[in-house]
Amino acid sequence: LIADNAITNALMADDAIGHAELAARFTESKTDYGLVTTTTTIDWSVAAIHELSMGGAATLNFSNYKKGQVIDLIINGDETITLGTTSGTPSINQVGTSTYDGTTYNIIQVLCTDDDATPTFLYAVGAYTPDTNPA
Repeated sequence: LIADNAITNALMADDAIGHAELAARFTESKTDYGLVTTTTTIDWSVAAIHELSMGGAATLNFSNYKKGQVIDLIINGDETITLGTTSGTPSINQVGTSTYDGTTYNIIQVLCTDDDATPTFLYAVGAYTPDTNPA
């Protein structure tokens, strides 16, 4: 077992850490939420991508977020969504002017800019359509 703080940048070769060595918060998808109809916790430590189908108005409460981390919420369902946290008093701020469109598929990308007792998040919303031709 290697002691904490025993590995420094000088001891690691360039490109020695690959995608497979990263934590789940950077590499996994979570799709097993079922039909979301009530307050649901989005645990940032278990996945980078969270896919949800809304069946009722709900608050999506963030937990285990880290400053600098970004998650993607892939959401469908024509319901009202509110963003919050499981603890603290968050500041949640929209980037741009696009809003959630429950009649289609949406991606909401969320950036945590501060993870203290008053966490801060920035989010942007985009509707998307399956399409293999970007023209």
